[in-house]
This record gives sequence, structure tokens and C-alpha cells, in this order.
Amino acid sequence: MIKLLDESYNEELMDFLQNNSIVNYFILQGLEREKYKMVFDKKWGEFDNKGDLISILFKRKAGNMQFFSTGEYNVNDFIELINNEDFKKIIGEKSILNKLVNNYNFSKIKKGSYISELSDSKDLYNIKAHREFSMDSIVKKVYIKDIDRILELYSKVFTGFTPRELIVEKYFNKTGRGYYIEKDGKIISIAQSSYEKKDSAIIVGVATDFEYRNKGLATECLLKLCEELIKEGKKLYLQYDNKSVREIYMKLGFNEIGRMIDCYK
Repeated sequence: MIKLLDESYNEELMDFLQNNSIVNYFILQGLEREKYKMVFDKKWGEFDNKGDLISILFKRKAGNMQFFSTGEYNVNDFIELINNEDFKKIIGEKSILNKLVNNYNFSKIKKGSYISELSDSKDLYNIKAHREFSMDSIVKKVYIKDIDRILELYSKVFTGFTPRELIVEKYFNKTGRGYYIEKDGKIISIAQSSYEKKDSAIIVGVATDFEYRNKGLATECLLKLCEELIKEGKKLYLQYDNKSVREIYMKLGFNEIGRMIDCYK
């Protein structure tokens, strides 16, 4: 059964989406943003006979939809639902959306972000061991007092990024951490984690000021961050769509385990 959900389901939705935090990273962020402003126009959930949530469909105010399921879902009911909605595209992980793609006449299917997992940390440690000199001394840990400087860098290099309130919450609640390199009082390179759990973490917000790129600074921040998270026994994941950084992540030991797709109405 599919039904329209209100705000009272938000906590249940957060728990459900964290079955696969890396695939649902942007939906999770959207739900967190709703503490401060409306992000979603509608939310639907499919429930099994026991009343457990098994699939979700979100419609953002911007017009895009996002889909996730933990297994089999009623494709015909979802097709009937989306036929009655005005939307631009549905975004989801390829293997999850395949059933819908095979049964609905989308106008175009476009490949989206790569989903990767650090499957072998030996590559990461080999890179660290063969550096000409150590930059550990200039790679610094992020604290809440550094957030405004982080946002100053992000506003230069990203068209969109996590709002200040959510970054503050992350560091206050210790669900993420970060390392950065600075020059003349400004942060010029950074790597962060988010949605940290006992056994996993997502790498986010990796950035370097345009003026200082191709010097290995982001790699240094990543090395410091990943090393610390691995020592705590966490599996590391990331989602990215910039092909120029793909080679860097693969050298560090990140291998692709999935792909997001955009399905246009």
C-alpha cells in the first residue's frame, strides 16, 4: 500500500533511508533542511502487510523526484502515482530503479553520480608511505569555529552546498568531522565526513580553492581523514559526479559499487 506521508513520519523516514546512507545522502540532507525551510512538496511511502516501510518517493519543490526501496516494490502502483504528478525527473540508484525504468516510458535516462566504497585501504597507506615529505603537520582538524571559513571556500568552488546550520549540527552532534589546509588565514583545501555511524561514514565536501589545485592538497586532507576513520573500523563511502576527481579516488582505493541515474518524464 502506498500512502501520502506528513511530517509525523519524518523520524521513521530518516531511519529507513539510513539503510543505505550513501545512496540516500541527498534525501537525508533534504529532510534535515526541513527543520529550517520546506524542501519537499510531497512524500509517499509503500508499506508491507506488517506495516513496515519498504519504499519511498519524494517530490522536491524544485520539481525533481527521488526514489528508494529496500527490495521489491509495487511498480504498477508507483507508475499510476507518477502519471498523475508533474515532475522533471526521478533520481535513484540504477539497480533500484531498473524495475521502474523497464516498465515506464521515460523520455531519457541519464547517468548520474558515481557511488564508491573504500574497498582496499592498502592503496591509501601506500600513497602515504611514498610521499616525498609529510604534510601531517599542516593538515588541521576542523572545529565549529572554522565553519565560516569553510563556507567561504565552498561559496567559491561549489554551486550548492550544505547550509551552515546543518554543518554546525554535524560537528556539535559528532556525526561528522573534517581536516583542512589553510594559507594566510583562509582555508584552501578540505575533506569532511558525514552521517558517521559505528561502522560507516560518508566522505563529503572535498574541495580545493581554484588557485591551489593540482598540488595534492585535497589528497592530503583525505589521507588524514580516511586514516582516522579506518582506525575506528568504519567502512568509507562517497558519491561524486565530477569525473576529474575519479582517478584520485580510485588511486586511494575507492571502487565504484553503484551509479545514480536521472529518469526524465
